[in-house]
Amino acid sequence: MKHLHSLLRKALSVALVLFFLFSVTGYAQTIQWNNATSSVLWYTASNWTPATARTGWATTSVATFTDAGTRTIGINMASGSLSMQGIAISRISGTANLTVGNSSATPGTMTLNGAADGTIITATSGTTLNLVRSTPLALATMELMLVQTESKIQSSIATVNIECNITGAGRGVKINGINGLVEFRGANTYTGNTNIEVPVGGSTRTVLSLNRPGGGTLPAANKITVANGGTLQVRTNQTINEITVTGSGRIIVENGATLTISGVLRTVPGSVVLNGTGRLIYSPGATLSYSGSHISTTTTSNEFPVLNGPTNVMINNIGITGLTLHASRTIPGFLSPAFSANLVLGNNNFTASSVANPISSLVTNGSGKLYLTNIGTTTKEFPITSGLFTAANKVYISNGGGLTYGVKVDAGISPALTGSNTAINRTWHIQPSATPVTPVSIILRYGAADGNPDFNTTAPVNVLQYTTAWNVIASGLPPASPLLPFTISTLTSGTSSRIVVQNTPVMLRAGAAMHADKAPEKTEALVKKVTTSLASNVATGTVKLNFTSVQKITMQVSITDVAGKQLYTQVYPITKGSSQFNINVVGFAAGIYYLYVVAADGQTETLRFIKQ
Repeated sequence: MKHLHSLLRKALSVALVLFFLFSVTGYAQTIQWNNATSSVLWYTASNWTPATARTGWATTSVATFTDAGTRTIGINMASGSLSMQGIAISRISGTANLTVGNSSATPGTMTLNGAADGTIITATSGTTLNLVRSTPLALATMELMLVQTESKIQSSIATVNIECNITGAGRGVKINGINGLVEFRGANTYTGNTNIEVPVGGSTRTVLSLNRPGGGTLPAANKITVANGGTLQVRTNQTINEITVTGSGRIIVENGATLTISGVLRTVPGSVVLNGTGRLIYSPGATLSYSGSHISTTTTSNEFPVLNGPTNVMINNIGITGLTLHASRTIPGFLSPAFSANLVLGNNNFTASSVANPISSLVTNGSGKLYLTNIGTTTKEFPITSGLFTAANKVYISNGGGLTYGVKVDAGISPALTGSNTAINRTWHIQPSATPVTPVSIILRYGAADGNPDFNTTAPVNVLQYTTAWNVIASGLPPASPLLPFTISTLTSGTSSRIVVQNTPVMLRAGAAMHADKAPEKTEALVKKVTTSLASNVATGTVKLNFTSVQKITMQVSITDVAGKQLYTQVYPITKGSSQFNINVVGFAAGIYYLYVVAADGQTETLRFIKQ
């Protein structure tokens, strides 16, 4: 069996080498190193078959090696730099360990032009290839120049160590192989992308290790993609602009190293492994993005640390169960849930400055809330829902006095509410970081489908807040579904206030409470008709309101602006016959206003006036 495995391994190595040698455009020239003597000079023509001097190397030349054991070969770059297609090394040919570098006191460049598919290096079957700045005793360095937009390094059951600096404006690298390791040790300056992946059909990992002493192996603006089967290993401190980890790709940060994301980390889903004291952190302004079509994915502390975490978080997951928050997190920037990309909070809180492009929702299916900071006069949106398969019941808050507000919504009404069959079947929770000094403007979003069986979408509604009982805090509001605006003056520091919406019932005495275990107080007998009118629909300082009633009754009057913000509410005792009341509107801004009248028997009327 071991012999069979050995044969298969050799067959794979030969296949990869042959693939490299023959996947070129035009005619690749294979030049074999065949010198087993002490000569270690690249430009000595007799060391190669066919004999090749310095001027004989072409952009289609492929250097291969057949001598056994370990070999160090020097390139005398004082006589000129080297340009060729690439290097192929295989232990089947006998070479186990090959080191190539500059052997002169003159800096030079090894330019690898690549095959048609971009391949510049192939190492297989237990070999090690070292491309170094210089061979022993040399005084100058060698750089590795890339030519193609994406140059491919194939390492299968082999190791490729590149100590010299890799250069090339707009040029990138693709690490490709099966169970191979490629290690970068130089201060590389190529500005294209870096891609790491296993070939199609491969089942074992290929690794790119960043291991320059002191860090900075890649330019800070570099973009890395770690695809299925690929691994990015960080062994020294590194700062990378963008990393995308897809499928079974992974990032490993080794003990003592720190990986800093300066732009975006995308997990699709990918994974992050921190060994020992290894850390992944974010520069100010950096973003963590979750995306892909996968199910039951949970955030982790590895890619989403508590300290030095991302400024912004984007959620682009498209999955049945959404993305689950593993622990409470705070970010100083924005949260952006894209279409069909829900974030499930559970019992964890998520705090952000704002929600950008709130197409999808945060599922508040536990005790966790969405907190948004520093809410002033500008409205901030809370895109929340009680479950994955329910419509959003968003909350909009403005005039928040610069405080932080936490919001969640539950399906159902708790505790029980008398007459809940005429209510929206939702309980909103709103918690400020401190007690607001002025009324807070709130808009609740609901739809007809959220209502209980007897909820009337065309009838006025009350907003109730629960303290020790359900109390009406805004009454007779217009049926403004799907958006219901009102103001609230009873939010207190550290208290999560419960809010519900219910059709306006029989009128309560001013200040009365609706208890879960107590029916509304009885009022006077219902009347058949109450006539309401304005003396004038234009007002300067006073609105004159006229009533004509067949008997004594109680009326509630509310005034809102065109945005639905409630500016006035008062209960009036109406006597039999005619009555007139004056409402002071001196402090109202010029514009259009609506006056809502609700009688004790449920009769309603809406009047409009203009304040000049």
